[in-house]
Amino acid sequence: MSWGHFQPGDLIFTSGGGHVGMYVGHNRMIHAPHSGTRVRIDKLDAYRRSTFAGAVRPGV
Repeated sequence: MSWGHFQPGDLIFTSGGGHVGMYVGHNRMIHAPHSGTRVRIDKLDAYRRSTFAGAVRPGV
């Protein structure tokens, strides 16, 4: 799946596939930035786009 064609529930892989978040709509994803931190909702910004590795829609 290419950048920008996300639907809520899609899994977004960044940082060469070493990080995953779930798209929640409105150009935002929920994820834990790194081990030991709280889960949060962040915008899909230029950094996320530059490290984008791919996305999948579970169940499809």
